[in-house]
Amino acid sequence: MKSVRIRKRAAAAALNLLIGLLALLWLVPVFWLVLSSFRAEQGAYTSYLWPKGFTFRNYVRLFTDRRLFDFPRWFGNTMLVAGCSCVITTVLTLMVAYVYSRLRFPSRRFLMNASLVLGMFPGFMSIIAIYHFMKAVSLDQTLLALILVYSGGAALNYYIAKGYFDTIPKSLDEAAILDGASNHTIFWRIILPNSKPVIATTAINGAMNAGILAAQILAIGDNALKAKIVDFKESLKKKIVDANNELAKVKYDYKTN
Repeated sequence: MKSVRIRKRAAAAALNLLIGLLALLWLVPVFWLVLSSFRAEQGAYTSYLWPKGFTFRNYVRLFTDRRLFDFPRWFGNTMLVAGCSCVITTVLTLMVAYVYSRLRFPSRRFLMNASLVLGMFPGFMSIIAIYHFMKAVSLDQTLLALILVYSGGAALNYYIAKGYFDTIPKSLDEAAILDGASNHTIFWRIILPNSKPVIATTAINGAMNAGILAAQILAIGDNALKAKIVDFKESLKKKIVDANNELAKVKYDYKTN
């Protein structure tokens, strides 16, 4: 018994160590990005990790200088779309998962399998169809279209929440039914309070939607944005040329002296 217990503890320690290393690998790029955002040195890339100086000027300029890009508006739109999509996606996914986990009805298994198969197809396969549909109903280049698109397929990602709901003893449901509780009451008062981890997971996944659909639904036809991007590229090229000329002048002066 003692040897079995030791092996279990060793396996658990090795698993925790592996998970910690994977989490570290995932967090290092995020840490570098946050650290670079406070870097006082100019330039996008450096040969060292730790900045030589720290400043908040980068964030101040990002939210106050709107001559090139209106970042505060972009940030607000992102928060609005992410927040609405997160709430709608979480509620729909948990409701569908509860139905598949607790209720029994005809065609239940067929619907589960169909949802699983449809969820395997990548979202970008339907980009063209989604854009033309939104354009037909005059919702293209609107935030409402993004919210509807991101939330529309939420029910296809039910399997993680369903697997968690399956681990909750059904005796809790039976006891609640004997006390006169309905499925609505069981879902909101019993299942959800005991499912905080999967609720958090579903909410995070709902808020972290890719931006590829946003580029198709919003950016197409935005001539003002395209003009700003062209101006930014031209100004960047000019700065690079000026910097190269200045560097060549310094090298020439150094050689002549």
